[in-house]
Amino acid sequence: MSITTKKQIPPCLLAIAVCVGGAILVLAACPELFGPSLRVDQRFATYHEAVAAGALHVDSYIPPFIPKSATNIHDVHNADINTGHGSFEFDADDVDDFKQSIVQDELPDAELEKLRDLPAPQEKAYRRDYYLLLVDWELGECRWWLE
Repeated sequence: MSITTKKQIPPCLLAIAVCVGGAILVLAACPELFGPSLRVDQRFATYHEAVAAGALHVDSYIPPFIPKSATNIHDVHNADINTGHGSFEFDADDVDDFKQSIVQDELPDAELEKLRDLPAPQEKAYRRDYYLLLVDWELGECRWWLE
């Protein structure tokens, strides 16, 4: 009489296999959990192009108070973690209006250290709403960050 014995899978290997299989199922069934982030990198040639695309409104990542002469508008933001930064250029004709809209909130020198990018010597730093801005009034350039 012959006796056959079956080999059993060790419990620890069985547990690992079940965990790996479960993880694969979760990843396959829920790609939005582990999919790409909501990072957006957008560029607009003009203010009017940004408005037409719906990129300038009260809750936008681009500061809604940028001058109407703004060009070369660049916005990079991540809606997952509510961060963003960008830049634009503007005409000398809009300097006075733009300056009046933000100049009351000029940052003191002590706060400049907190900026992610140190301002160039000719740039002035401002805060408006939840934006930090670095403005070069002579060149008509502005960079911003969400605070």
